[in-house]
Amino acid sequence: MTPRNHHPPSKLDSRSAVAERLRELLLLEQRQALSTALTVAQRSQVRAFVGSAQQRLTAARVLRDGGVPSDALAVFWQGIALLARAYLTSLDAEADASDLDPPELLQRLEQQLEQCGRPVSDALRRSLPFAADTAEQSDRLPPGEAALRAEDLDELSRRLAALIETRTPSRLRAQSRLRLALLVTTVMAVPAALWLWSRVPTNLAVNKPVTASSVAESTSPQGIVDERLYGPFGFHSQLEESPWVTIDLQKAYFITDAEVYGRHDCCFDHSVPVTFEVSEDGKVFRNVGAKSDPFDKLEPWNVKKISQVARFVRVRAVGKRPLVLSEVVVHGRAP
Repeated sequence: MTPRNHHPPSKLDSRSAVAERLRELLLLEQRQALSTALTVAQRSQVRAFVGSAQQRLTAARVLRDGGVPSDALAVFWQGIALLARAYLTSLDAEADASDLDPPELLQRLEQQLEQCGRPVSDALRRSLPFAADTAEQSDRLPPGEAALRAEDLDELSRRLAALIETRTPSRLRAQSRLRLALLVTTVMAVPAALWLWSRVPTNLAVNKPVTASSVAESTSPQGIVDERLYGPFGFHSQLEESPWVTIDLQKAYFITDAEVYGRHDCCFDHSVPVTFEVSEDGKVFRNVGAKSDPFDKLEPWNVKKISQVARFVRVRAVGKRPLVLSEVVVHGRAP
């Protein structure tokens, strides 16, 4: 089951969905025009630059995430320089960007971006003073400043990569046809979606008060009731004996079933075994579900056939371990 938001989709929501599909289609058509303008040799060179850039940027992110941002800076610059060469080559087959040194290369890139009205020039301008001698500069930077600089360069690299088109015209045409089909489907599906929405079970836990036995990793117990099913986990307890998190539904409901989402990055077995418990007073809890196998990366643990009247629900890990959850969804109705 899928959790339900507080408000059903309105006509404005429906128009927004159609507008988004139309925007995607128009963007693909623009990309198709850019790709069609490239020669075969030009596209091959752009792909080579982008492929080499992606390898370096991946390595840079590993270094940054591993706690050595100073080492990551030079590798980020290598990736950005390759993306700059790719972008300039995609605009002009005669750009001859291969032999430009970093400052000259990035200055030319900045000029081209300003001519095209692209939104990355500010980040690029902030970074230009550090382009000439990246390795020496990074060795002199304090760790905190190096980390911030690495974040700037990572953002700049992602924005540059988004400007470069490596797909062939035939592939883009196929994707345009798919987007057009999705647009038509969206327009036709709006009435059906509104009808189905009225039959989706309500998530009783959204934004309700939450308490926990402990908190770690800069998380909050409220992270399990914010309707963010995927991405960074919402709640992480300390390593302790039988950690728990309790949701106060603020009044009693007849609870039918629930969904518990674990973390989505790794370590899917760290919080098991785990139990799902309900209570009317928040003191005496009844166990209505248990899980001993690891959480799934995407699919929730479905706690079915609860059929209990309760105000409080609690998820509790058994044994000494951390409890890590992304979301808890509770379905039910007034008793």
